[in-house]
Amino acid sequence: LLLVMLAGSSRAATRWVTEREGAPVRWQAWGPAAFERAKKENRPIFLFIGSASSYEHYRMHREVFLNGEIAEYLNAYFVPIVLDRIEYPEVARAYESILPATTVFLLTPSLEPFAGAGFVKPDELNRLLVINANRWASEKDAVIAEARANVEKARAMKAKRIAEEAEDLLALAASPRHDHLGGGFHRSADALE
Repeated sequence: LLLVMLAGSSRAATRWVTEREGAPVRWQAWGPAAFERAKKENRPIFLFIGSASSYEHYRMHREVFLNGEIAEYLNAYFVPIVLDRIEYPEVARAYESILPATTVFLLTPSLEPFAGAGFVKPDELNRLLVINANRWASEKDAVIAEARANVEKARAMKAKRIAEEAEDLLALAASPRHDHLGGGFHRSADALE
């Protein structure tokens, strides 16, 4: 549900996004036009989440995405989308909750992640792209099921984390040091000495 809500958000292109224009990879900004293209062409999405303030993201752009072979492959088999993590922190957080420590995500046209990587060198990214383009072509249903399972696993983990936090709060509220009228917690008399 969150991914569907996030898909509807569309803002003006940021510096990070506009600086990708004219690159060998035909980047599209995060938004409905890119999502519609992925659905229409039945292609997976290659999502690069970056930031103008990150040296690693600039380095990856320079070392990886300016590589003609990678750009050609991305343009042929994926819908490449670039997203500014400063402009869309909610989208970055949503995907990173599913695949932590990841900058590059491979998504189904319905925006569910099925693979990802952090900073990668050109040969590593090339391998990731070839493997997953082949998987999409030959095992699309399995890839979609895997992506849905990733989302469900993230939801379950979030629900568990929320339940654990609620239990902790209930335990604190039951504590004799909890001030039920004024709120907060008081230190014991021993702690004040």
